[in-house]
Amino acid sequence: MAYFSESLSFLEILDTAGYEEYEVMQEMYIKQGQGFVLVYAVDKKETFEEIKKVKKRVDRMNDFKQVSAILVGNKCDLVNNIEVTTEEGQKLANELNAQFIEASAKSGLNCDEIFHNLVRDIRKKQTPIFEPKEEGFWKNFFSCNLV
Repeated sequence: MAYFSESLSFLEILDTAGYEEYEVMQEMYIKQGQGFVLVYAVDKKETFEEIKKVKKRVDRMNDFKQVSAILVGNKCDLVNNIEVTTEEGQKLANELNAQFIEASAKSGLNCDEIFHNLVRDIRKKQTPIFEPKEEGFWKNFFSCNLV
């Protein structure tokens, strides 16, 4: 999962795979997350089936607000033993309202694109907050910095 700082100056990426014993910390990260990379292995159907449960948990913990997500079919460099097709991955991504990409962590194929696409989607969903400046007495206070 990934999220920006309030100033949008950095991206923090947290890998929670394999840390099921730290469920409380995972819940905190999920609630703070603005974007999620949901990864399954194309050669293991059970990892693909698990994605639906993970996305439901993310949605529930974020009060069903629209969060950015990208579904990643990892190990696309394998030509044998493929249990999940590209079409199945795209169909699930559409159901989950997520982007879809196939990648290979081993060869690095599309790894950068995953994060670039996710960051673009997060930024697109963020709405900047502009406060109108009032004229008169309060005008001078908007430029004042208190430390």
